[in-house]
Amino acid sequence: MIFDITQSYNKQNRQRLSDRYYPVDLLKTIIYNNKYDPEHIKLEIKSKLHDKNVGKSTVFRMVDNDFKSCLLYEGNLQFNKALYNWSSYKRLVSKGLWSWAYVTLYYAQFYAVTGLLNIQGNVFTRPVLREKEHQFHIYPENFEDGVFILESRRLNKPHEDVWRQYYNVYRRARYKLQDYNELYQYDEENQFKAIHDRNFTNYDISYKFLEYEYSREELKAFQESMSRNIFLVKDRNRFLNIEYIASLRIKLLYEQLDEILTNNEFKEVKTNFNNKRKEMLELTIDDTPVRSIFQDWILE
Repeated sequence: MIFDITQSYNKQNRQRLSDRYYPVDLLKTIIYNNKYDPEHIKLEIKSKLHDKNVGKSTVFRMVDNDFKSCLLYEGNLQFNKALYNWSSYKRLVSKGLWSWAYVTLYYAQFYAVTGLLNIQGNVFTRPVLREKEHQFHIYPENFEDGVFILESRRLNKPHEDVWRQYYNVYRRARYKLQDYNELYQYDEENQFKAIHDRNFTNYDISYKFLEYEYSREELKAFQESMSRNIFLVKDRNRFLNIEYIASLRIKLLYEQLDEILTNNEFKEVKTNFNNKRKEMLELTIDDTPVRSIFQDWILE
């Protein structure tokens, strides 16, 4: 069921609702405990709103427990994209191609951040309705009962919007605090650094390619340094620290998804996802530490 609540909705409630953090135990036992019927979020929203009048500030209330399946499904798909880009980053950087490798690592993080938001009920999506693209921010009003707010919003900086929402939600996170303390602390002190560095590396003409600045010997040493398993590296320089923080973010998404899918009802879903991920790493001839790291994760 979906209702137009544009006139009655108080947008001052947005931050209180959209910025709420749900502990993984709650996600696993209460929120994601119904049937799993996957569908893409954009297609689901397009189907529900195909006959609705949508303006620039229209707000809907959607009551649909099955929508949680879309969130869990896309959270897993976002991890797949993060894993692929992380693997691609590692192959690029091991050849000394740091500049494009860093951009690739950024996207691995961006997909991880998107997935981390998805499992918290937060979505930014752009369905095409009546031949016009509309921007929506979706967030829970009552996550347990499957009640969501669909707010049509003008979002001019899609990457920054996603990161800002991630920081707002995950600043309350205490999931495995000892394991992820460095990531939580980094995010508190370096908000938007990833996107700013990506923009400088990718777009700014004044950026100097590290590949052209290093000598052959320096570049070879750099390649060897960056080819290691980042979770086993103790002597992290600034390049390795960037990789470590990014890798922690990807692992954070995987571990939360893995824990949610420990529910017996999701056992087959979890196995299928992991098998396809292993196959992807093998088919893309992943000879970096990413493959062995992922295999260690799924065997834990």
